[in-house]
Amino acid sequence: MTTTRPAAGGAPDAELDQPELLAAALATSRSIFAAQARAERELRALHEALEKRNAELAAANSILAATLDATPVGVLVIRRDGAVGLRNRRFEALWALGDAPARAGEDWVATVCACLAEPADFENWLCVVRAAPEREHEFECRSRDGRHLHCRTSPQRQGATTVGVVFNWLDVTERVQSEELQAQLRAAELAARAKAQFISRASHELRTPLNAVLGFSQLLQRNPIVLADAQIARKVGHIRTAGEHLRALMDDLLQISRVEMGALALEVEPIDLAALLRQTVAIMQPQADQRSVEFVFQPALPERAWILGDGTAVRRVLMNLLSNAIKYNRPQGRVTLRLAPAEASWGLEVVDTGAGLVPEQVEHLFEPFNRLGAERSGIEGTGLGLAITHQLVQALQGRIEAQSWPGVGSCFTLSLPRAPGEPAA
Repeated sequence: MTTTRPAAGGAPDAELDQPELLAAALATSRSIFAAQARAERELRALHEALEKRNAELAAANSILAATLDATPVGVLVIRRDGAVGLRNRRFEALWALGDAPARAGEDWVATVCACLAEPADFENWLCVVRAAPEREHEFECRSRDGRHLHCRTSPQRQGATTVGVVFNWLDVTERVQSEELQAQLRAAELAARAKAQFISRASHELRTPLNAVLGFSQLLQRNPIVLADAQIARKVGHIRTAGEHLRALMDDLLQISRVEMGALALEVEPIDLAALLRQTVAIMQPQADQRSVEFVFQPALPERAWILGDGTAVRRVLMNLLSNAIKYNRPQGRVTLRLAPAEASWGLEVVDTGAGLVPEQVEHLFEPFNRLGAERSGIEGTGLGLAITHQLVQALQGRIEAQSWPGVGSCFTLSLPRAPGEPAA
Protein backbone atom coordinates (compact mmCIF):
# COMPACT_ATOMS: atom_id res chain seq x y z
CA MET A 1 0.00 0.00 0.00
CA THR A 2 1.33 3.38 -0.96
CA THR A 3 1.88 5.83 1.77
CA THR A 4 2.46 9.48 1.62
CA ARG A 5 4.25 11.70 3.98
CA PRO A 6 4.58 15.36 4.22
CA ALA A 7 7.41 16.86 2.27
CA ALA A 8 9.77 19.38 3.74
CA GLY A 9 8.13 22.69 3.84
CA GLY A 10 4.76 21.10 4.47
CA ALA A 11 3.84 20.25 0.70
CA PRO A 12 2.82 16.64 -0.06
CA ASP A 13 4.71 14.76 -3.04
CA ALA A 14 3.90 11.38 -4.64
CA GLU A 15 6.58 8.79 -4.28
CA LEU A 16 7.55 7.28 -7.76
CA ASP A 17 7.18 3.59 -8.54
CA GLN A 18 10.79 2.46 -9.10
CA PRO A 19 10.06 -0.93 -10.82
CA GLU A 20 7.81 0.70 -13.43
CA LEU A 21 10.44 3.29 -14.23
CA LEU A 22 13.09 0.64 -14.67
CA ALA A 23 10.84 -1.38 -16.96
CA ALA A 24 10.07 1.63 -19.09
CA ALA A 25 13.75 2.54 -19.35
CA LEU A 26 14.65 -1.02 -20.28
CA ALA A 27 11.99 -1.11 -23.01
CA THR A 28 13.22 2.17 -24.38
CA SER A 29 16.82 0.90 -24.45
CA ARG A 30 15.78 -2.26 -26.22
CA SER A 31 13.90 -0.25 -28.82
CA ILE A 32 16.91 1.99 -29.38
CA PHE A 33 19.26 -0.99 -29.70
CA ALA A 34 16.93 -2.70 -32.16
CA ALA A 35 16.65 0.45 -34.27
CA GLN A 36 20.40 0.80 -34.20
CA ALA A 37 20.84 -2.83 -35.26
CA ARG A 38 18.39 -2.37 -38.10
CA ALA A 39 20.22 0.79 -39.19
CA GLU A 40 23.54 -1.04 -39.10
CA ARG A 41 22.13 -3.90 -41.16
CA GLU A 42 20.66 -1.51 -43.67
CA LEU A 43 23.91 0.41 -43.80
CA ARG A 44 25.89 -2.78 -44.27
CA ALA A 45 23.51 -3.88 -47.06
CA LEU A 46 23.86 -0.50 -48.73
CA HIS A 47 27.64 -0.73 -48.43
CA GLU A 48 27.66 -4.22 -49.95
CA ALA A 49 25.38 -3.09 -52.77
CA LEU A 50 27.65 -0.11 -53.39
CA GLU A 51 30.73 -2.33 -53.47
CA LYS A 52 29.00 -4.71 -55.85
CA ARG A 53 27.96 -1.82 -58.08
CA ASN A 54 31.49 -0.42 -58.04
CA ALA A 55 32.85 -3.86 -58.97
CA GLU A 56 30.38 -4.10 -61.84
CA LEU A 57 31.35 -0.62 -63.02
CA ALA A 58 35.05 -1.50 -62.76
CA ALA A 59 34.47 -4.69 -64.75
CA ALA A 60 32.49 -2.80 -67.36
CA ASN A 61 35.20 -0.14 -67.58
CA SER A 62 37.84 -2.87 -67.89
CA ILE A 63 35.91 -4.53 -70.73
CA LEU A 64 35.42 -1.16 -72.40
CA ALA A 65 39.12 -0.33 -72.07
CA ALA A 66 40.13 -3.76 -73.40
CA THR A 67 37.71 -3.37 -76.30
CA LEU A 68 39.04 0.08 -77.14
CA ASP A 69 42.62 -1.17 -76.90
CA ALA A 70 41.82 -4.09 -79.20
CA THR A 71 40.30 -1.94 -81.95
CA PRO A 72 42.57 -0.96 -84.87
CA VAL A 73 41.20 2.58 -84.63
CA GLY A 74 42.98 5.15 -82.51
CA VAL A 75 40.33 6.66 -80.21
CA LEU A 76 40.69 10.03 -78.50
CA VAL A 77 37.84 11.62 -76.50
CA ILE A 78 38.04 15.35 -75.91
CA ARG A 79 35.66 16.88 -73.37
CA ARG A 80 33.78 20.09 -73.96
CA ASP A 81 36.38 22.05 -71.98
CA GLY A 82 39.14 20.77 -74.28
CA ALA A 83 40.67 18.29 -71.81
CA VAL A 84 41.54 14.71 -72.78
CA GLY A 85 38.82 12.42 -71.48
CA LEU A 86 40.09 9.11 -72.84
CA ARG A 87 42.56 7.64 -75.31
CA ASN A 88 43.26 4.04 -76.24
CA ARG A 89 46.53 2.26 -76.92
CA ARG A 90 46.16 2.41 -80.68
CA PHE A 91 46.03 6.22 -80.49
CA GLU A 92 49.12 6.17 -78.29
CA ALA A 93 50.90 3.91 -80.77
CA LEU A 94 49.95 6.11 -83.75
CA TRP A 95 51.52 9.13 -82.14
CA ALA A 96 54.27 7.37 -80.13
CA LEU A 97 52.89 8.52 -76.77
CA GLY A 98 53.86 5.41 -74.83
CA ASP A 99 51.49 3.84 -72.30
CA ALA A 100 51.54 6.66 -69.75
CA PRO A 101 48.04 7.83 -68.72
CA ALA A 102 46.70 11.08 -70.10
CA ARG A 103 47.72 14.09 -67.99
CA ALA A 104 45.50 16.97 -67.02
CA GLY A 105 46.08 19.88 -69.38
CA GLU A 106 47.93 17.69 -71.88
CA ASP A 107 48.41 19.50 -75.21
CA TRP A 108 47.45 16.68 -77.56
CA VAL A 109 47.14 19.07 -80.51
CA ALA A 110 50.84 19.97 -80.29
CA THR A 111 51.71 16.27 -80.08
CA VAL A 112 49.74 15.46 -83.23
CA CYS A 113 50.97 18.51 -85.15
CA ALA A 114 54.57 17.63 -84.37
CA CYS A 115 54.10 14.34 -86.25
CA LEU A 116 52.28 15.69 -89.32
CA ALA A 117 53.84 16.77 -92.59
CA GLU A 118 51.30 19.61 -92.96
CA PRO A 119 50.28 20.62 -89.40
CA ALA A 120 48.61 23.87 -90.52
CA ASP A 121 45.97 21.93 -92.46
CA PHE A 122 45.13 19.91 -89.36
CA GLU A 123 44.86 23.02 -87.18
CA ASN A 124 42.50 24.66 -89.69
CA TRP A 125 40.34 21.53 -89.77
CA LEU A 126 40.33 21.41 -85.97
CA CYS A 127 38.88 24.93 -85.87
CA VAL A 128 35.97 23.68 -87.96
CA VAL A 129 35.44 20.77 -85.56
CA ARG A 130 35.45 23.05 -82.53
CA ALA A 131 32.98 25.37 -84.18
CA ALA A 132 30.50 22.54 -84.82
CA PRO A 133 31.23 19.68 -82.37
CA GLU A 134 27.72 18.29 -82.77
CA ARG A 135 28.45 17.36 -86.40
CA GLU A 136 30.65 14.65 -87.95
CA HIS A 137 33.86 15.68 -89.71
CA GLU A 138 36.54 13.86 -91.75
CA PHE A 139 40.17 14.64 -92.45
CA GLU A 140 43.07 12.91 -94.21
CA CYS A 141 46.70 13.77 -93.67
CA ARG A 142 50.23 12.43 -94.00
CA SER A 143 52.72 12.03 -91.19
CA ARG A 144 56.36 13.01 -91.36
CA ASP A 145 57.38 9.34 -91.62
CA GLY A 146 55.20 8.85 -94.71
CA ARG A 147 52.09 7.24 -93.20
CA HIS A 148 48.66 8.19 -94.50
CA LEU A 149 46.09 8.79 -91.72
CA HIS A 150 42.34 9.27 -91.78
CA CYS A 151 40.39 10.92 -88.92
CA ARG A 152 36.64 10.94 -88.39
CA THR A 153 34.94 12.78 -85.53
CA SER A 154 31.59 12.08 -83.91
CA PRO A 155 29.85 13.94 -81.06
CA GLN A 156 29.84 12.47 -77.56
CA ARG A 157 26.38 13.02 -76.12
CA GLN A 158 24.58 12.75 -72.80
CA GLY A 159 20.98 12.81 -73.76
CA ALA A 160 20.54 15.67 -76.16
CA THR A 161 23.63 17.55 -74.94
CA THR A 162 27.01 17.33 -76.68
CA VAL A 163 29.61 16.89 -73.93
CA GLY A 164 32.66 16.09 -76.05
CA VAL A 165 34.08 14.97 -79.38
CA VAL A 166 35.36 11.49 -80.26
CA PHE A 167 38.30 11.44 -82.68
CA ASN A 168 38.72 8.13 -84.55
CA TRP A 169 42.16 7.80 -86.21
CA LEU A 170 42.95 5.07 -88.74
CA ASP A 171 46.22 4.28 -90.53
CA VAL A 172 45.19 3.95 -94.21
CA THR A 173 48.70 3.73 -95.64
CA GLU A 174 48.12 0.32 -97.23
CA ARG A 175 44.86 1.46 -98.81
CA VAL A 176 46.42 4.61 -100.23
CA GLN A 177 49.44 2.69 -101.52
CA SER A 178 47.11 0.13 -103.11
CA GLU A 179 45.13 2.90 -104.80
CA GLU A 180 48.36 4.52 -106.01
CA LEU A 181 49.60 1.17 -107.31
CA GLN A 182 46.33 0.58 -109.14
CA ALA A 183 46.58 4.04 -110.67
CA GLN A 184 50.14 3.27 -111.78
CA LEU A 185 49.01 -0.04 -113.23
CA ARG A 186 46.23 1.67 -115.16
CA ALA A 187 48.72 4.26 -116.44
CA ALA A 188 51.13 1.48 -117.42
CA GLU A 189 48.36 -0.38 -119.24
CA LEU A 190 47.43 2.78 -121.14
CA ALA A 191 51.08 3.38 -122.00
CA ALA A 192 51.51 -0.23 -123.12
CA ARG A 193 48.37 -0.01 -125.24
CA ALA A 194 49.59 3.22 -126.81
CA LYS A 195 53.00 1.66 -127.44
CA ALA A 196 51.42 -1.41 -129.05
CA GLN A 197 49.28 0.79 -131.29
CA PHE A 198 52.31 2.86 -132.27
CA ILE A 199 54.38 -0.25 -133.04
CA SER A 200 51.56 -1.72 -135.10
CA ARG A 201 51.10 1.46 -137.13
CA ALA A 202 54.83 2.04 -137.53
CA SER A 203 55.32 -1.56 -138.63
CA HIS A 204 52.53 -1.22 -141.19
CA GLU A 205 53.98 2.03 -142.56
CA LEU A 206 57.54 0.67 -142.70
CA ARG A 207 56.76 -2.75 -144.11
CA THR A 208 55.78 -1.52 -147.61
CA PRO A 209 58.99 0.44 -148.36
CA LEU A 210 61.03 -2.27 -146.62
CA ASN A 211 59.58 -4.96 -148.86
CA ALA A 212 60.54 -2.78 -151.82
CA VAL A 213 64.11 -2.52 -150.53
CA LEU A 214 64.34 -6.29 -150.01
CA GLY A 215 62.77 -7.02 -153.39
CA PHE A 216 65.10 -4.73 -155.31
CA SER A 217 68.13 -6.00 -153.38
CA GLN A 218 67.22 -9.57 -154.38
CA LEU A 219 66.84 -8.48 -157.99
CA LEU A 220 70.19 -6.69 -157.88
CA GLN A 221 71.88 -9.78 -156.51
CA ARG A 222 70.73 -11.66 -159.61
CA ASN A 223 71.84 -8.91 -161.98
CA PRO A 224 74.87 -9.97 -164.06
CA ILE A 225 76.48 -6.57 -163.67
CA VAL A 226 76.33 -6.85 -159.88
CA LEU A 227 77.50 -10.44 -159.96
CA ALA A 228 80.51 -9.38 -162.05
CA ASP A 229 81.66 -6.82 -159.44
CA ALA A 230 82.46 -8.36 -156.05
CA GLN A 231 82.51 -5.00 -154.25
CA ILE A 232 79.05 -4.02 -155.54
CA ALA A 233 77.73 -7.51 -154.79
CA ARG A 234 79.01 -7.22 -151.22
CA LYS A 235 77.33 -3.83 -150.76
CA VAL A 236 74.05 -5.11 -152.15
CA GLY A 237 74.34 -8.06 -149.77
CA HIS A 238 74.73 -5.62 -146.88
CA ILE A 239 71.54 -3.85 -148.00
CA ARG A 240 69.61 -7.11 -148.06
CA THR A 241 71.02 -8.27 -144.70
CA ALA A 242 70.14 -4.94 -143.05
CA GLY A 243 66.63 -5.06 -144.51
CA GLU A 244 66.06 -8.61 -143.29
CA HIS A 245 67.33 -7.60 -139.86
CA LEU A 246 64.92 -4.67 -139.77
CA ARG A 247 62.02 -6.91 -140.82
CA ALA A 248 62.91 -9.43 -138.10
CA LEU A 249 63.06 -6.59 -135.58
CA MET A 250 59.58 -5.38 -136.57
CA ASP A 251 58.20 -8.92 -136.33
CA ASP A 252 59.71 -9.33 -132.87
CA LEU A 253 58.36 -5.97 -131.73
CA LEU A 254 54.87 -6.91 -132.88
CA GLN A 255 55.14 -10.28 -131.17
CA ILE A 256 56.32 -8.91 -127.83
CA SER A 257 53.72 -6.12 -127.86
CA ARG A 258 50.96 -8.70 -128.44
CA VAL A 259 52.19 -10.79 -125.54
CA GLU A 260 52.49 -7.78 -123.23
CA MET A 261 48.96 -6.65 -124.09
CA GLY A 262 47.53 -10.13 -123.65
CA ALA A 263 46.36 -9.96 -127.26
CA LEU A 264 48.14 -13.17 -128.22
CA ALA A 265 45.46 -15.77 -128.93
CA LEU A 266 46.66 -19.18 -127.67
CA GLU A 267 44.93 -22.38 -128.73
CA VAL A 268 45.83 -24.67 -125.85
CA GLU A 269 45.65 -28.36 -126.72
CA PRO A 270 47.67 -31.56 -126.23
CA ILE A 271 50.94 -31.39 -128.22
CA ASP A 272 53.64 -34.01 -128.73
CA LEU A 273 56.73 -32.10 -127.64
CA ALA A 274 59.08 -34.87 -128.84
CA ALA A 275 57.67 -34.72 -132.38
CA LEU A 276 57.69 -30.90 -132.37
CA LEU A 277 61.32 -30.90 -131.22
CA ARG A 278 62.32 -33.26 -134.05
CA GLN A 279 60.60 -30.97 -136.58
CA THR A 280 62.28 -27.85 -135.16
CA VAL A 281 65.72 -29.48 -135.22
CA ALA A 282 65.16 -30.38 -138.88
CA ILE A 283 64.23 -26.76 -139.66
CA MET A 284 67.30 -25.41 -137.84
CA GLN A 285 69.71 -28.00 -139.24
CA PRO A 286 70.87 -25.87 -142.22
CA GLN A 287 71.74 -23.00 -139.87
CA ALA A 288 73.66 -25.45 -137.68
CA ASP A 289 75.50 -26.88 -140.68
CA GLN A 290 76.65 -23.39 -141.71
CA ARG A 291 78.44 -23.02 -138.37
CA SER A 292 79.46 -26.69 -138.14
CA VAL A 293 77.36 -27.14 -134.98
CA GLU A 294 76.12 -30.63 -134.14
CA PHE A 295 72.76 -31.52 -132.53
CA VAL A 296 72.97 -34.33 -129.97
CA PHE A 297 70.01 -36.02 -128.25
CA GLN A 298 71.20 -37.35 -124.93
CA PRO A 299 69.52 -39.61 -124.09
CA ALA A 300 67.50 -40.47 -127.16
CA LEU A 301 64.15 -38.73 -127.48
CA PRO A 302 61.19 -40.59 -126.00
CA GLU A 303 58.51 -41.95 -128.31
CA ARG A 304 55.95 -39.36 -127.13
CA ALA A 305 55.99 -36.38 -124.77
CA TRP A 306 52.50 -34.91 -124.52
CA ILE A 307 52.25 -31.39 -123.14
CA LEU A 308 49.45 -28.87 -122.92
CA GLY A 309 50.15 -25.76 -124.99
CA ASP A 310 49.81 -23.82 -128.22
CA GLY A 311 51.69 -25.37 -131.15
CA THR A 312 52.73 -22.09 -132.75
CA ALA A 313 53.94 -20.58 -129.46
CA VAL A 314 55.87 -23.72 -128.42
CA ARG A 315 57.50 -23.93 -131.86
CA ARG A 316 58.56 -20.26 -131.57
CA VAL A 317 60.09 -20.96 -128.14
CA LEU A 318 62.02 -23.98 -129.45
CA MET A 319 63.28 -22.09 -132.51
CA ASN A 320 64.48 -19.16 -130.39
CA LEU A 321 66.34 -21.46 -128.01
CA LEU A 322 67.95 -23.53 -130.79
CA SER A 323 68.79 -20.42 -132.83
CA ASN A 324 70.63 -18.86 -129.88
CA ALA A 325 72.39 -22.14 -129.11
CA ILE A 326 73.69 -22.17 -132.71
CA LYS A 327 74.51 -18.45 -133.09
CA TYR A 328 76.42 -18.10 -129.83
CA ASN A 329 78.17 -21.46 -130.07
CA ARG A 330 81.76 -21.98 -131.20
CA PRO A 331 82.64 -23.50 -134.55
CA GLN A 332 82.58 -27.29 -134.37
CA GLY A 333 80.43 -26.87 -131.27
CA ARG A 334 77.62 -29.01 -129.96
CA VAL A 335 74.01 -28.48 -128.86
CA THR A 336 72.83 -31.19 -126.48
CA LEU A 337 69.09 -31.73 -126.10
CA ARG A 338 67.67 -33.60 -123.10
CA LEU A 339 63.94 -34.25 -122.86
CA ALA A 340 62.77 -35.86 -119.63
CA PRO A 341 59.47 -36.14 -117.72
CA ALA A 342 58.84 -34.61 -114.28
CA GLU A 343 55.95 -35.00 -111.84
CA ALA A 344 53.48 -32.73 -113.66
CA SER A 345 55.49 -31.48 -116.63
CA TRP A 346 57.99 -32.26 -119.35
CA GLY A 347 61.43 -30.68 -119.07
CA LEU A 348 63.73 -29.81 -121.97
CA GLU A 349 67.39 -28.86 -121.52
CA VAL A 350 69.22 -27.04 -124.33
CA VAL A 351 72.95 -27.07 -123.59
CA ASP A 352 75.49 -25.33 -125.84
CA THR A 353 79.29 -25.18 -125.85
CA GLY A 354 79.57 -21.44 -126.44
CA ALA A 355 81.55 -18.78 -124.61
CA GLY A 356 79.17 -18.70 -121.63
CA LEU A 357 78.12 -15.79 -119.44
CA VAL A 358 79.07 -14.44 -116.02
CA PRO A 359 76.38 -14.46 -113.27
CA GLU A 360 75.79 -10.71 -113.63
CA GLN A 361 74.91 -11.20 -117.29
CA VAL A 362 72.59 -14.13 -116.57
CA GLU A 363 70.51 -11.86 -114.30
CA HIS A 364 69.66 -9.64 -117.32
CA LEU A 365 69.31 -12.45 -119.86
CA PHE A 366 65.55 -12.05 -120.46
CA GLU A 367 65.48 -8.24 -120.70
CA PRO A 368 64.28 -6.78 -124.04
CA PHE A 369 67.01 -5.28 -126.27
CA ASN A 370 69.76 -6.34 -123.86
CA ARG A 371 72.23 -8.38 -125.92
CA LEU A 372 74.75 -8.48 -123.06
CA GLY A 373 77.60 -7.18 -125.21
CA ALA A 374 76.90 -9.50 -128.19
CA GLU A 375 76.15 -6.43 -130.32
CA ARG A 376 79.94 -5.96 -130.51
CA SER A 377 80.55 -9.54 -131.64
CA GLY A 378 79.19 -9.18 -135.17
CA ILE A 379 76.52 -11.82 -134.51
CA GLU A 380 73.14 -10.69 -135.83
CA GLY A 381 70.23 -10.33 -133.42
CA THR A 382 67.59 -7.94 -132.12
CA GLY A 383 67.87 -8.62 -128.39
CA LEU A 384 64.21 -9.63 -128.27
CA GLY A 385 64.32 -13.40 -128.83
CA LEU A 386 64.78 -14.47 -125.22
CA ALA A 387 62.41 -11.77 -123.95
CA ILE A 388 59.70 -13.12 -126.26
CA THR A 389 60.57 -16.68 -125.26
CA HIS A 390 60.24 -15.83 -121.56
CA GLN A 391 56.85 -14.18 -122.02
CA LEU A 392 55.54 -16.99 -124.23
CA VAL A 393 56.56 -19.60 -121.67
CA GLN A 394 54.78 -17.65 -118.93
CA ALA A 395 51.67 -17.40 -121.12
CA LEU A 396 51.84 -21.21 -121.53
CA GLN A 397 51.93 -21.63 -117.71
CA GLY A 398 55.47 -22.95 -117.98
CA ARG A 399 58.87 -22.01 -116.62
CA ILE A 400 62.26 -21.26 -118.15
CA GLU A 401 65.58 -20.95 -116.36
CA ALA A 402 69.15 -20.33 -117.47
CA GLN A 403 72.56 -21.31 -116.19
CA SER A 404 75.89 -20.37 -117.73
CA TRP A 405 79.57 -20.95 -117.13
CA PRO A 406 82.22 -18.70 -118.73
CA GLY A 407 84.36 -20.65 -121.18
CA VAL A 408 82.10 -23.72 -120.93
CA GLY A 409 78.65 -22.81 -122.27
CA SER A 410 75.05 -22.26 -121.24
CA CYS A 411 72.05 -24.41 -120.31
CA PHE A 412 68.43 -23.35 -120.77
CA THR A 413 65.83 -25.47 -118.96
CA LEU A 414 62.28 -25.31 -120.29
CA SER A 415 59.38 -26.81 -118.31
CA LEU A 416 55.88 -27.11 -119.82
CA PRO A 417 52.78 -28.61 -118.18
CA ARG A 418 51.99 -32.25 -118.93
CA ALA A 419 48.81 -32.94 -120.87
CA PRO A 420 45.92 -34.34 -118.76
CA GLY A 421 45.66 -38.12 -118.82
CA GLU A 422 49.35 -38.73 -119.57
CA PRO A 423 50.99 -41.00 -116.96
CA ALA A 424 53.28 -39.29 -114.44
CA ALA A 425 56.99 -39.91 -114.27
